[in-house]
Parts: sequence; C-alpha cells; structure tokens
Amino acid sequence: MKPSSPSSRHRLLRFAALLLTLAAAPLAASAQSSVTVYGIADVFVEWADGGNGGITRVESGGIAQSRLGFLGSEDLGGGLKAQFNLESGFAFDTGQTGASFWSRQAWVGLASPDWGAIKLGHQYTPLFLTTFAFDTFGLGNAGNFWNLSGYGNFWQSNSVVWESPRWGGLALRALWAPGEQTGSRLGRYAALSADYTAGALNLVGSYDQRGVSAQGSLARYVAVGGSYDFGAARLFAGWQSVRHADPAEPANADARIASIGVHVPVSAAGRVAASLTVRQDRAVDERDARQVAIGYFHALSRRTTLYTVVGQIANDDQAAFGIGYTPVAVRTGHDVRAVQAGIQHLF
Repeated sequence: MKPSSPSSRHRLLRFAALLLTLAAAPLAASAQSSVTVYGIADVFVEWADGGNGGITRVESGGIAQSRLGFLGSEDLGGGLKAQFNLESGFAFDTGQTGASFWSRQAWVGLASPDWGAIKLGHQYTPLFLTTFAFDTFGLGNAGNFWNLSGYGNFWQSNSVVWESPRWGGLALRALWAPGEQTGSRLGRYAALSADYTAGALNLVGSYDQRGVSAQGSLARYVAVGGSYDFGAARLFAGWQSVRHADPAEPANADARIASIGVHVPVSAAGRVAASLTVRQDRAVDERDARQVAIGYFHALSRRTTLYTVVGQIANDDQAAFGIGYTPVAVRTGHDVRAVQAGIQHLF
C-alpha cells in the first residue's frame, strides 16, 4: 500500500480535530459547572460551672459549629443538575478536626425541579433539621435545645435522601440507611419530615427510627414545632418525644422535651434571643431538667457577628445535663451555669 503523503496526513488530522470540536461544542454550551468554597469561623470565651467549681475556657462553635465546605453543581440540561457537598468540622480554638475529616456532610446526587433531589452519602437526619428550624438558638450557644435532649445522631452515614420540590409552601424529605450488618438492626435508619412555609409562618415535623441494638426495639423520635414572625418579634415553639433510645442513649430511654422562645430586634444590627426548655423523663424518677437562656447578637456586617449568651440548667436529683457541644463535667443533681462571649465570621 502506498504511504500517505504529509499533506494527506495533515488534512486527516485537521478533519479529526474538527470532528472533536463539533462533538464537544454542545456539551460545553449546556454543561455549566461551579464549585463554591464556604465556611464558618466561630470562637467564644466561656465561663461555666457544673457543680465542680467554675472554669474559664476558649471553645469553638457558639452560634454554629465551625466548618469548611465545598458545594458543587453541574447543569446537565433540561433542569437536571448534578450536585455534591463536602463539609468538614473544625475546632477553631485548637485547629483539630473530628474523627472523620468530612464529618459533617459528604454526599453526591441529582436534582430536578420536577421530581426533587436524590442524594447519597453522609447527610443530616430529618430530626436534626426539624429541631434546628424550631429551636430559638438554632442548636447553638448556651440555649441549645440538644442540651436537654442528649440525642447525638445529627448525621447519618450510608444514607439515601429524597427531597421533594416545594409544592406551594410544602416540602418533604425522606431518609433511608441500611445497617449493613447481616441479621442485625444496629445502624438502620428511616425517617420522614415535612416543612411548610407561608409568609411569616413556618411549621416543621419529623418522624425518625434508628436501630440502636442488634435485636431490640427501634429508637423512635417525633418532633414538631415552628415559628411565626410578627415583625416586632419572632416566636418559636417545639416538642420532641424520644422512646426506646437505650442503650445507645442511656439518658433517653423515654423522654419528652419542649421549648418556647423569642427573637426581638432591638436595632438595625442587634437582636435579643431568649428561650425556656423543659425536659420530662418518663424512664427514671427525678431526672427532669429545666433550661433558661438569654443572649444578644450584634451584626457588625453581613458576615461578622458578635454575641454573648447566658444559660442555666436546673437538674433534678438524678439528672446531669450540661451546656454546650463539649459541656463541662456536671455533678448529678447540680445546677449548671454558663456565660459565653464570642465572634462568628462567615466566608
């Protein structure tokens, strides 16, 4: 066979390059992608006393836990998008991360305006998001609802989540996660939540089931609540029921927790927040507790906020509930007090 001439080879190469350019052009036009880097730097000074004497310390995560995150999206055309989120929690007082680097979120999925979103990975539980919505302090500071709840499963690994579009004011969210253990209920998780928003009104509710032992009863969590913005003040209220959470959560075999609170704007940049939270334990006598908290938040800018919060927990004789994500050691039956002052910066 006669070898091709250099000019022929050049023409073939140019033709091949043209075909590749034409094939890639529609993809380049329709597939637009973006990655956003974001985070929260939140550090505060705290004085606290759990019945063993006062202690002063610097802690991370007052208003919200400090974090670094990456949120990505690609437009696949026709309204369909590919999405991912990686989020790592940091202790800004020490620079340390959690036991897992992507401890807060690690998921990827598809989203459509018609049928919603499907996400797979390490994700928030519906109970966490419901409680966050009705808690006056947004699950932060000394007024944190979880101080009296004791529930620690904020996120669920190996989970599949479906989030509906918003139909009018209603949106649904469902989560399922296998336990990944043969013949065992341990680690299984299933949950459903609803969020309804209409103007100044927001109502939320969730039902979660969690396998806390190999063959025992499933732990069950029910939470309902919401908020209403009157303009001069925003009111919050919420209630949570926990059943069969022992042995994974010994303090929560059977309990009810309720909270009410308010946000009051006092200037263009400042607001006061206050809440009352009450826990009733139905498994152990004298393990009830009551929490009160009040705080002031001042926005220096859209990204930077100064804050100070005072909280107190009155523990019954068999109760030992503490304040904060890393509470000080609490003597059973003693009151707990904390004063926090800090700064949060969003980036």
